[in-house]
Amino acid sequence: MSLTRIVPITLILASLVFAMADDLWTFIDTRSWIMVLVPAIAYGFSGSGNWNSQDRLRRFSHGAVFFGWLGSLIGAVLISNGLDDLNALGPATSIALLTILYGYIVQAIIGAFLTDD
Repeated sequence: MSLTRIVPITLILASLVFAMADDLWTFIDTRSWIMVLVPAIAYGFSGSGNWNSQDRLRRFSHGAVFFGWLGSLIGAVLISNGLDDLNALGPATSIALLTILYGYIVQAIIGAFLTDD
């Protein structure tokens, strides 16, 4: 991996960790990561070329954002379904917001690997 790819990824991750430094564990949710990454990987496989081709990486990147927004819609449904139970609002809101965040984080990191063809 070249330095032109390592430096941007390092800066992206460092700035995100710095922004979340007050309570980093609030931003980590396994279900939200699975909700974004598993379908995004499957979406990436729909691309053409080798397993690490630019088209597949681009599809994976776009898929992460698509499924981040779908996760947000699922979280919104969970929020509206759990309005009677205030204890359910926290996890549902977390899913609604974190999936979007994760989708865009994946897109930003994968963007460092994409070239303009």
